[in-house]
Amino acid sequence: MESRVSLPTESVPSEPLTALNPLLGTMQWTVPLFGPRRWWSGPLDVEGLALASVRAAATAATALAGEPLGLEVDAAHVFGAFGSIDFLRVDGRRPAGFAPLSGFFPTGEGWIRLHANYPHHEAALLRALSVTGEDQLRDALHRISARGAEKAIRAGGGIAAAVRPRMTGARAARDEPWTPRTGSTSPCPPTPRPTDEPVWRVYGCWISPG
Repeated sequence: MESRVSLPTESVPSEPLTALNPLLGTMQWTVPLFGPRRWWSGPLDVEGLALASVRAAATAATALAGEPLGLEVDAAHVFGAFGSIDFLRVDGRRPAGFAPLSGFFPTGEGWIRLHANYPHHEAALLRALSVTGEDQLRDALHRISARGAEKAIRAGGGIAAAVRPRMTGARAARDEPWTPRTGSTSPCPPTPRPTDEPVWRVYGCWISPG
């Protein structure tokens, strides 16, 4: 069995933690990472993103508590949580992880990623393209571009994303926020501190642990 080793901060993507900067401010506590990293491989650093997101959540919890909580992130445990569906068996068989209309589909120009795991999402998808089932859906997608399908499905309340070249996606992420914000940049409006219940103060916000 491989020995547990400490992982440097730069071994995982920084974006999940950077997104918390307005909350963390000058907080000095860090949540340690442990490996080794060996659970996933591929051009997209899935393992690194999983580790970074769990570390961001643990760091946010520490910020809310206002003191070190002794939290740590272990690659093996993260894999066990994120990859648990791969080991699930029902009556000895591996269950289907996605609905038939969820996944990557070819279009008349490019590919599109569809999400239809929930009934209301599936209904919105079918309604947006005026189809009633998978065969009709595939035919409709072949008559439209990925961008056109994405626009129509999202306008109809569905969830879809055209597959874009790596550099196109990188430019989009760089040039505009994924979740636009308007108005004040303060994480919450100023309020007086409650006096009848325990609270934590996080950047001007009084947050009840309950």
